[in-house]
Amino acid sequence: MSGKTLLLTALFGCAFGQSSMAQRLMERLDRGVVAVRQTNGAVFVGWRMLGTDPDDIGFNLYRRSGSAGAGKVNAAPISNVTRFVDVALPVGESNTWFVRALVNGRQMGPRRWP
Repeated sequence: MSGKTLLLTALFGCAFGQSSMAQRLMERLDRGVVAVRQTNGAVFVGWRMLGTDPDDIGFNLYRRSGSAGAGKVNAAPISNVTRFVDVALPVGESNTWFVRALVNGRQMGPRRWP
């Protein structure tokens, strides 16, 4: 190899070698739960899948109605989707929803940031 070819190969390796090792920039996001009332009175609830979530993640969805404590809405873990249609709403109450991730069968707590 000539000196010029060797120099170009080294420069090419440095230029593209570092970019393949750089980490992705990631934002500090939570699940971003959104609830939308449908015309039939049910509520569509959706949330984010995060880039760091494992492939086999599941979720539990909870609803807090009025002044009552939160109760789990789903009967079985929600998997392969990040949405749920809640049809069993208490009439005349204000409602809030939140999700908890299930990883390896264990429910995770709320996401905390330092």
